[in-house]
Amino acid sequence: MEGLSTSDMVFSIVVTWGIGLAPPLLMRFVFFKRPLGRFTAIITCSILFFLNVMLFIFLGSTNKTHGALAIVALVSYWILTKETKMKDIIASGRRESAKKLETKESDYILCSNCKFEQWSGYSECQKCGANLSQ
Repeated sequence: MEGLSTSDMVFSIVVTWGIGLAPPLLMRFVFFKRPLGRFTAIITCSILFFLNVMLFIFLGSTNKTHGALAIVALVSYWILTKETKMKDIIASGRRESAKKLETKESDYILCSNCKFEQWSGYSECQKCGANLSQ
């Protein structure tokens, strides 16, 4: 990395991460809007890694290992498989009682006993039978 100024290095980092993470971010949050399975994410990240390596070689990269792109591929896998919203809420146990969840289509609640998500019109949990008084 001889002869690179600080601004060149910052620009290089931004371009590497920007080009590397744009496809998985778009795939995960714009196109699919849900996490991918592990196998699909591994195949996708492998293809993206090789496309990124070819792109950076085409752009004139002299790096032989492309270690930064390997790290980008690992972060891409995490992005593609990350669970969001409801599963995170259930897993973390943040909701101690049945509360309404904010959705656009209809109202849902979580059972305070088993954390089962269900329509708010029920008075008892459809899974464990606990009372869903709000």
